[in-house]
Amino acid sequence: MGKLTLVTTPIGNLGDITYRAAETLKTANFIVAEDTRSLKELLNHLGISLSEKKIISYHDQSSEQQLERLVEEMANVDVVYVSEAGSPYVSDPAYLLVQECLKQGIEIENMPGVSAVTTGLELSALPPIPFHFHGFLPRENGKINKIFQDFKSIYGTHIFFEGVSRVEETLNTISQKFPETDVVVARELTKKFQQVVRFNTKDWESVRGEIVFKGEFTILLSNRNDQGAVPDEKVVALAKELLDSFHTKKMAELLSLITGVNKKECYQRILKSEK
Repeated sequence: MGKLTLVTTPIGNLGDITYRAAETLKTANFIVAEDTRSLKELLNHLGISLSEKKIISYHDQSSEQQLERLVEEMANVDVVYVSEAGSPYVSDPAYLLVQECLKQGIEIENMPGVSAVTTGLELSALPPIPFHFHGFLPRENGKINKIFQDFKSIYGTHIFFEGVSRVEETLNTISQKFPETDVVVARELTKKFQQVVRFNTKDWESVRGEIVFKGEFTILLSNRNDQGAVPDEKVVALAKELLDSFHTKKMAELLSLITGVNKKECYQRILKSEK
């Protein structure tokens, strides 16, 4: 049975490749890459010959059939997987590949390395514990507003990625929804034009001009309210009804709103506990 090795690659500065990762790439015969051009640039930088290596592409747009064929091939050979930059698993395509490999009994190994999440956190000077990573924000404004509303009830530092075309609009929204909140914009981490801007949202208009809206962005937002979730009007109204008379369905709805667990599942758990 083959083995899948996930190799984390530099997010900007090629010198950040780890010794173990470089050795793994050097000895690998079969490499699967999110972006073959980025992989070849890295291998050339490391002085690793491509001549005897099998290199194929697997990315977010790859079909289910491509995934199935790849996993079938891995039953007999060891495969190394790399994303364009950073961890192949964090906001990158390796998740489905790993899940399918586990189903087939294929061993998983990793060669860790630099991450925009921890790099941004270290440069932010925001509280490191707890921190919550949210990947890329959704594209729909309604979903973004829901996520920001959830942030208010979750204590800690929130970290997410944002695309250059939307980052200014996102920061505008944050400044409106989070008055007097500490925010950090980390741009082009580990690259030549790295920029880290730390500010409080009340000062957003005065610091906006400092940010160069080019490249890749990691945004960090600190919610220091450790008093727990603040119930919204719907939660409060349901709670008042429950104080007057116990109602299983309403209790399930309330628990679903608070915990995020499906309402039907909450209902079944309540019925089970009653028995």
